[in-house]
Amino acid sequence: MRLYVDRHRLGLVEGEDLRRALEDASGRPLRWYFDQWVYGKGTAAWTVADRWKDGQLELTITPKGDGPVFHVPLTVEVGLPDGPVERTVWLDGTPVKLVVPAAREPLFVAVDPERGVPGTLEHTQSPARWLAQLQGSKHAQARLVALTHLGEGDPEPDVLDALEALATSGVDVTLRSRAVRALGGHGADERAEGFLLARLDDPQALVRREAVRGLPATPASLAALERALDDPHGWVRSAAFSRLEEHDPDRATEVAGRILKRADPSRVGYLHFLAIHRLADAGVVGSVPSFTADPRALVRRAALYATAELIREAELSDRERVRLQRVLADAIAVALQDPELRVREDAVEAARALRLTDIPMLERFVADNPIPELDTAARTSIAAIRNPAPDDDGLAKRLDALVERMDAMQGALDGAVERLDALGPQ
Repeated sequence: MRLYVDRHRLGLVEGEDLRRALEDASGRPLRWYFDQWVYGKGTAAWTVADRWKDGQLELTITPKGDGPVFHVPLTVEVGLPDGPVERTVWLDGTPVKLVVPAAREPLFVAVDPERGVPGTLEHTQSPARWLAQLQGSKHAQARLVALTHLGEGDPEPDVLDALEALATSGVDVTLRSRAVRALGGHGADERAEGFLLARLDDPQALVRREAVRGLPATPASLAALERALDDPHGWVRSAAFSRLEEHDPDRATEVAGRILKRADPSRVGYLHFLAIHRLADAGVVGSVPSFTADPRALVRRAALYATAELIREAELSDRERVRLQRVLADAIAVALQDPELRVREDAVEAARALRLTDIPMLERFVADNPIPELDTAARTSIAAIRNPAPDDDGLAKRLDALVERMDAMQGALDGAVERLDALGPQ
């Protein structure tokens, strides 16, 4: 990768440039790899079955479906009583068998323990095997896979013991948080719930977030979720609100109103986006439009979309719908002059989706706007208002796009949280 960057720094690149750099650095031909994994179509998927008998472990890896053939090396880590061993086999589009000598039954079988195969490998094991993989594998990715499976099914005491020990250990924060997530899969169990509640005081934000995500709908947990709305980390607060909304929508609606009234402008984030949409989903017509004039940009953006949702989805009288349309049209007019670029973008999209804004207003916006992307969007909105498509579902698509954009932002910030948590307590 260093060679690739040095060759093409500040230049335009394409896939072939990366392939040539990798080939030059490794001395290996990689055309075959790029043809199937970069330029090829379809997805790769296999099922893996294993059987131990007569002193040997036999694995059968079978491709799924009738898609294209993928060639790739697959590593298998076999946990034996005297330590794990690894074997590699090439997958070639046909069922492949791998035989590993094992005088005693293996403790676990970790398929693709480093998660290096860009495809899906379906493999099932007993809880005892997944636990052995968690405790005995040499690879962090294999341990993470085991944690995912240990969060499924009915909890067993030895599994809970292992998850609790890992969650409170000194290992890296990613493994600790995944252990808490696995315990969250057993949150309805009284013991697991008690442990999750205790983790709300953990110094690592990633651990606290997984704890709130796993809390069940008991009085103690619902009260804890409300307290977690004051957590110093924004994504813990957002996760707590989402879990509260999942368990008790009415309670979440009441809480949403309080969140928006008392919010510190310096801590406005995804939580407030969720709160606005909770009010919209609950049909709280009187509150949502008022936030289109909020001093916080993210709240204004969410309120624009939430008001549009109310107009489109809520059960309203004709009179109330017309009133909301006028409110939104006025809000769009103000938002087109907003100092925040994202608010102006959302105003243009709302004008297009609901066709509520008069065309001269958008034409004035085009004349005064110096940003090419917004200019194009505004002109597209004018055309859509003048010539509406009979089956235009633009609002729904734009609402979905906004949620996807916010989720992508959350994913990026989640990664940042993991890196920050790895540095030590907040």
